[in-house]
Amino acid sequence: SPAAKRLLMAWIAGLLVLVYIMVDVPSSYTSVTTRTAVVHTTDSTVSTTIDVVRQRHCGNHGSWLVDHCICDFGYEGQQFCNHTSSSTIFRNAKCRFDPNQDVCWNIRGIGRFRVSSSRQRQQEAFSCETKFWETTSIPKRNQDQLLVFDYFRALLPSLGDVLEIGAGPYTKTKLILENRPNLSIQSVTLVDPLLNEYQSNPSIQTSYASGSLQVVTKGGRDSNITTIPTTLVQGQGEDPLTPAHYDTIILVNTLEHCSNAVTVLNNVYHALKPGGILIFAESFAREMELLQSDPCHPIQLQKSFFMDYLNNHFHTSRDDNILLAPRTGDLVDGVQHGGVKRSIFAIVQK
Repeated sequence: SPAAKRLLMAWIAGLLVLVYIMVDVPSSYTSVTTRTAVVHTTDSTVSTTIDVVRQRHCGNHGSWLVDHCICDFGYEGQQFCNHTSSSTIFRNAKCRFDPNQDVCWNIRGIGRFRVSSSRQRQQEAFSCETKFWETTSIPKRNQDQLLVFDYFRALLPSLGDVLEIGAGPYTKTKLILENRPNLSIQSVTLVDPLLNEYQSNPSIQTSYASGSLQVVTKGGRDSNITTIPTTLVQGQGEDPLTPAHYDTIILVNTLEHCSNAVTVLNNVYHALKPGGILIFAESFAREMELLQSDPCHPIQLQKSFFMDYLNNHFHTSRDDNILLAPRTGDLVDGVQHGGVKRSIFAIVQK
């Protein structure tokens, strides 16, 4: 009967919540799984249960990062970000009239991990990226990044299945493979919110114009072009990822362009297989820089935040192979690019 069916669905939903609490899986992944399990019912009891699962960790005013909450500006709390607070925020007077300004999202000791997700704010940042790539085919900072990454010597012979978030038209996967031609790769998934724009814009040159990533390696007098099995995804780093799916994830100069860096970092951690490798680089902000808004780079995080994430959740060695512990570009001889000097670099293992 309909009543028995509703009772059964409510019982199943309750069981899902119990399983969720026992395994303590982060909310972003549990909510996706739970919605798939009960997507065909509109019963109000089941819907309420799903909302409880979704808010399990941080409530409506926080973002889950591996094993703890990062609360939005104006909120705090040990289990839920449900207490209002003024001590965690430093603002300017304009925030009273327009609280969606970038500087109004600053949190002391962290920086600006998220900003308004309005379409207008996103389009502003996207426009900057498009204009940059219309005049740039190969980023000037590539050579300095190679120096800080020590030419990726820490990487083992096989990258396996690779995910690059915020790939851009050139991709760091291409930079890695062309400077370490002995590395093997099973596949690469390139994710970028402007991927279709890059492919359709005649002023932008991409490394995957054919639909697959093209890598040029030199052998003797001739150059060889290798085609990598490629999946192209028009999407953002905040979009859910399949847990424990990738052997290697590349996240280089991406977070500063996002709308919620904590969600991206949480996705990255859970999408890596146990023992997987993260290749990471991101610029960091000094406290005075947080008092200004950068139209092209909404997210501005402080160095200590990145260090905590990398050191608390990853290892700097893999078996007997020493990886690249987190370090800043200004400590490496020969680096000239200002943005590289003010960035943190790491190759670490989950």
